[in-house]
Amino acid sequence: PGVLLLAEVIECALVWPALAARIGATPQIAAIKFFEPVVPPAELSVQFDEAGSRLRFQVRHGERLAASGQFESAAAPHGPEAGGP
Repeated sequence: PGVLLLAEVIECALVWPALAARIGATPQIAAIKFFEPVVPPAELSVQFDEAGSRLRFQVRHGERLAASGQFESAAAPHGPEAGGP
């Protein structure tokens, strides 16, 4: 399921202190898209790219894109107190 794939992405980010600081203790997902199912024991690669206040990611199975998305920065404002919904 997609939630397990997303959990793996978060675990990968938490290994790197700079990325862990970027997404914070409670990562906020700005967007995610699943392109194809992944079944065990598939070997996946996760790539990260810092983009402004967001951290983008891609999950690949070989050359195929399995999922992509982005996290809000831990420092980005959220909720009504930030002027949002």
